[in-house]
Amino acid sequence: MLFFSLSGFCVPAYNQIRKHVFVETVKSWSEAQRYCRENHTDLATVRSQEEAEQLLDITGASLRDSWIGLYRDDTQNWQWSNSDDVIYSNWRADLFCASVNSEGKWIDLPCNLQKSFMCYKETSNITERYTLIEELKTWTEAQQYCRENHTDLVSIKNASENEEIVKKAQGKPFWIGLFNEPWKWSHQGDSYTFHTWTYWEPNNWGGNQNCVMMRQTGEWIDYGCNFQLPFFCCDGGSSGQCFYEGTVKTWLGAQSYCRNQGKDLPSIQDQARVNELIGLIPSTNDSDHWIGLYHDKENWQWSSGGDVIYSNWEPCLFCASVNSEGEWEDSLCSQGNYFMCYSGELRFNSFVNETADWTGG
Repeated sequence: MLFFSLSGFCVPAYNQIRKHVFVETVKSWSEAQRYCRENHTDLATVRSQEEAEQLLDITGASLRDSWIGLYRDDTQNWQWSNSDDVIYSNWRADLFCASVNSEGKWIDLPCNLQKSFMCYKETSNITERYTLIEELKTWTEAQQYCRENHTDLVSIKNASENEEIVKKAQGKPFWIGLFNEPWKWSHQGDSYTFHTWTYWEPNNWGGNQNCVMMRQTGEWIDYGCNFQLPFFCCDGGSSGQCFYEGTVKTWLGAQSYCRNQGKDLPSIQDQARVNELIGLIPSTNDSDHWIGLYHDKENWQWSSGGDVIYSNWEPCLFCASVNSEGEWEDSLCSQGNYFMCYSGELRFNSFVNETADWTGG
């Protein structure tokens, strides 16, 4: 990947000029960072729309996806390589949904992927709360299904719910009600306070992972909402009964399926809910499954509308690149890209015609 670099470690006042160097050698983010620090100051930081436009002017039509100095640390917060405050952003706007993998971890994926999903409904009987739909649907289809047939896609409020849902899924990945708008639950737009993302997740890989699937481990991964996966449907509320649906649907298809049955895709508030969903998945099904988590361009939300108070993302270190339109995308830091460095006390910008990973730049 291309990358941008900065020169000099002590960052001067905001009104000082930066000299940017565009490096066309493909490097990973770490390689790009190292290259910039050895030859200039650091990978480029962007503090305003004016600076963002300057980067485009420097590279002109040659700009491809290129590293800048922004990366996500192990607390899921975005940081600049040179420790500048993150006061400006220009993220590409896309819709992503959450899925749960076989380990109960969450993954952000494009909402048009088709997966199994979990619906839920309100009930005092915990064994009837969740319904895993094994029919593969996209996140939107799964949301529609759960709302038509159950309450909504599953919302997960805590670790115990996550455990419960993962157990119910019996090793299958599936959609949950979390989506990226920003991240919130499908059911009633509940806020996102619990998570169990898989390592390196959510990462918005490719810029269009707005839905969440759950793996057999219970970890979550953001995923494309148009992929088709099995899913769960649940009755209303984070404690609603869920059932497993093995039909493969996109996230929206799974949501629609659950809602058509008076349910929704699962919301997850604790690990117990994850275990419950995992328990619903047949042992012969090793697919990922949709849950009710999706991203609405600002935050993660549950399909059922509940607060996002728990998550189980699969963790990962991700770094930011700039595409040909100047929009930012998060990518694996180990991916090769061009990059931009900055250098000099006045921090003018220069272009380097090599590629490296983020650290190598």
